[in-house]
Parts: sequence; C-alpha cells; structure tokens
Amino acid sequence: MQINKDSLISEVKDAIKIIRLDKPKMTEISKKSSATKMAVIFLVVPFVVNLIFATLSFPSGFGAMFSGFFLWPIFIPVVSIVAMIFCMSIVAKKFFKGTGNDIEVFRTLSYPAAAILALDMVPFLLMLLIGFNAYSLANLINICAMAWTLVVGYYFLPESHKLNQQNLIIVLVIGGITYFIIGYLLGAILMPGTYRII
Repeated sequence: MQINKDSLISEVKDAIKIIRLDKPKMTEISKKSSATKMAVIFLVVPFVVNLIFATLSFPSGFGAMFSGFFLWPIFIPVVSIVAMIFCMSIVAKKFFKGTGNDIEVFRTLSYPAAAILALDMVPFLLMLLIGFNAYSLANLINICAMAWTLVVGYYFLPESHKLNQQNLIIVLVIGGITYFIIGYLLGAILMPGTYRII
C-alpha cells in the first residue's frame, strides 16, 4: 500500500469516525486489509516522535534515546493496548464461541486507540519546548486511550464476534484487566520501582 497525503488524511478521518462510534466505519475498516499496515503505522509514529522529543529535551540528546528512562514509559502503554485488543478477541473466540477474526478486531480497535495515543505528542512537545513534565499528562492520555478502546469494543465486538451482552461485558472487563497487568509486569521488569501505570 502506497501512502500519500490524501490517503493518510482519509485514514485519520476514518479513525475519528470510529472514535465517534460510527459502526459502519468500524465494519469497513475491519474488512480492509490495508488497514492493518495503517494501524501499525498509527501506533508506531507517535511512539517514535515522542521518543525523539523526550531525548532532545535533555542535554545528552539522541545519546539517551535508548535509555530505559525515556524508552519504556512511551513503549509500555502501546504494547499494553495491543495486548488488550488481542486478548479480548482471543477470549471471545476461546471461551464464548466468538466468530470474529483477531486481525479484524486489531484493525478496528487500534485506529481509535492510536489516534488518542497520538495526543501524547503534545505533552512531549511541551517537554521539549518549555521543560513540561510530559509523563503525568501522557499517562492520563494513555488511560483515556485504553478506556475509549473498550467503549469502541463495546460497539464492535458484538458485530465481530457475535457476543451477547453478558459475555461482552466479561470480555471487556478481561481486556481492561489485561491492560493493567501487562503494564504492571512490563514496568516491573523494565523499570522496577519507577514505572507508574496511572
């Protein structure tokens, strides 16, 4: 898939429509194979930009890019949300006879998650420009991204996996718990005693 300015703008508009709970758009994105690549791009680009902003905020500059202090707090929320999305789809299939496709669920739920996570670039830019402490505000944005991904899942998973209301709630709760468990475990391993989920 070739990415040009117009197609990128179109994909961003699609992400906004999904954030606004446009169910036909959710279904459309789930069936669009090129959306897998866009979902990955949407998740990776803000992560890279935030890492650059964070490292340039300190005198050592790019030399600190792979310091755990900069890298892991930006990396962990992205991994936690991706793990949450796949966990919900897998649980729906394995325990509640869901009929959906894991990649289709990833496409649809990662679009709004990535769009909200992209807002992290604002506090990290402020960190670069005025020394603002980006991590507290970024944590709040990450929690909002996780929460709204669950809201989108509430509308999309019954369409994708044909879940009834009771099973849907269980899948969403497991997804939310997964986000915090993965974040906690990665934080404990990669940044023992210093990483905050909230």
